[in-house]
Amino acid sequence: MRDYGRDIKLKKENYRKARKLFEEALRLDPEDAVCRYHLGHLELYDGRWHKAIRQFQLVLQSTSKNLEPYHYIRALCSSAIAYNQLGDPEKALRLLDEAKERDSERLYRTEIDNVRLQVNVGKKRMWRKRMFHFY
Repeated sequence: MRDYGRDIKLKKENYRKARKLFEEALRLDPEDAVCRYHLGHLELYDGRWHKAIRQFQLVLQSTSKNLEPYHYIRALCSSAIAYNQLGDPEKALRLLDEAKERDSERLYRTEIDNVRLQVNVGKKRMWRKRMFHFY
């Protein structure tokens, strides 16, 4: 069920159907961190920032043998995106620092740097907004 849901998600065929499959799989096995990882991305795609963060937190706390290093790194990057959307760029940057530390082989450095760029651009926009608000 988890793999079928992942395939649907990756093909961007039907997020609603993928969500139902992941939720059903989690009802059967609440400890399935890979399912939580994929469900977290669906929450992120739908703009449900708090729910996405919660799913990624559970992934990051997991000790599942089914998780690969990229699950952790991407969960950190995706959490950073969500925190940035919620207006907390400092938390987002801390998560990206942690992702960079975990990426010892530098396999995901471009992805991490791209998210960092989005966060930094967002910080500049917020700063400008505050500056012009006073005038």
